[in-house]
Amino acid sequence: MGLSPARARAIADNQFGSSSPGTWYVGLSTSDPSDDGTNFVEPIGGSYARVAVTNNVTNWPASSTGSGVTLKSNGAKITYPNPTGNWGEIRAYGIFTASSGGTPEYFNKLDSPITAQSGNSPVEFDVGQLQMQFGV
Repeated sequence: MGLSPARARAIADNQFGSSSPGTWYVGLSTSDPSDDGTNFVEPIGGSYARVAVTNNVTNWPASSTGSGVTLKSNGAKITYPNPTGNWGEIRAYGIFTASSGGTPEYFNKLDSPITAQSGNSPVEFDVGQLQMQFGV
């Protein structure tokens, strides 16, 4: 089934930047998630926690379409606390409706894995770095 670029943008902007849910929680995975979001394995301990991101247009600005692909990106930097233990090799991120538990609603593999260990700088995603595709 096809999806027009306008409909893909409407879906993306309805999910991100609309205030429902009021908060998205961005988690990290040390595994490659399966197509249905299972096998999303988060670090345990070492000060790891999902980062709460208010669902508004500042944090999730309007989506855009180019070359037939609709993208939605983060509009503010997302920063985790400094690891106080080894989190392992971070391979993907996921976006959840809860601060813990469950399966990610959205997820994507990172372009390059990140090694997060005690004493390292915090894991950060700059503005526009988390990109989700809609209507592909």
